[in-house]
Amino acid sequence: MNRPTSIVIVSLVFAVFADSGWPAALSVSELQISSGAISERMGDFEEAKAHYQKAIDLDPSAQNLLRLGLLAEQMGDLPLAVRSLTRSLSTPGKHTPAAQVLFRLYIESKNDQAALKLAEQFRWTGGTDYCQVGNRKLNAETLAFLAMLIHPERAPCLLTVAKNFTEDGLPTLARLILLTLIEKSDDAALQQEATTYLRHRLPMHDVVKLAESLNIAGYNLQHTFRAPALARAVYERAIAIDPKFSWPYHNIGLTYRDEPDVERFHAWCGKAIAVNPNHWKAQFWFGTAVYRMKRWDEALAAYRKSVELNPGDPGGYSGIGMTLMNLGQRADAIPAFQEAVRLDPTREVDQRVLKGLLEERRGG
Repeated sequence: MNRPTSIVIVSLVFAVFADSGWPAALSVSELQISSGAISERMGDFEEAKAHYQKAIDLDPSAQNLLRLGLLAEQMGDLPLAVRSLTRSLSTPGKHTPAAQVLFRLYIESKNDQAALKLAEQFRWTGGTDYCQVGNRKLNAETLAFLAMLIHPERAPCLLTVAKNFTEDGLPTLARLILLTLIEKSDDAALQQEATTYLRHRLPMHDVVKLAESLNIAGYNLQHTFRAPALARAVYERAIAIDPKFSWPYHNIGLTYRDEPDVERFHAWCGKAIAVNPNHWKAQFWFGTAVYRMKRWDEALAAYRKSVELNPGDPGGYSGIGMTLMNLGQRADAIPAFQEAVRLDPTREVDQRVLKGLLEERRGG
């Protein structure tokens, strides 16, 4: 259900001020930062940038400059991001957060020389295995990037970090890491896993940074603030910027799944598949849409494609089983439910259906 825009904005205000303090306790600069944060969460990055720049005019603190640098990174404005973060590093305050963001920015822009120089400047180098080293000052992604730069041939932690970036909506960084593993790792099994994950879980191209960031903003509007109409508008902006990026098409489909509007749910998941046939989640939800429309043959084909793309997903096998039952192929559904339950023993509905089918086959 759509929430009125006014209620969504109030929710955003509460979320922002819960972090930063309430207006009566804030300076003018802090109010500008808070206003910018609200705009940022709405996906209005230009307005957010204007607020952050006003805040910096009033108080050019390391934290305010970091905030602008992070936003510029999301917008794909590399020069502004580098200027803001570099200036933050020359301002009194805690420098490690800004340095790590700048390091990530250099990595993503494939400027390895600048990244290594920054790491040396902050004395992050000198270790022998950055996948194993513990460092309270550096986060896991920074350590993984150091491993990627210094010893990519033995950096198994990169796969976990790539998967985390994927779940966080950052496919470009995930893609860069996986391509490095595939090219440089000494571990053949790790190379194969990276190859499979890259093909089945990520876009087939480097996504435009602004489109990637708008997709994240839309996702948060959809799931955190329960504002599907606002989310769709942001997703459509992402599509306009990078039409080859299938994730926002799929996410629009899920907003209609939840309303529910099965025709639009089906249409948008179909658009995602047309853009990227290897988009596992889009294949699964396309199967669910046509299942709800009782188009059993199409549902079966989509669910089978989804488990081909992700053999570890129990939902896909459950979908195959349920579809086969609707096609009257009850005995053929048994292996699918067995696989679903094997992958996830907590699936109680699948367990009950499987038990009934097995009893039916035994004649009792």
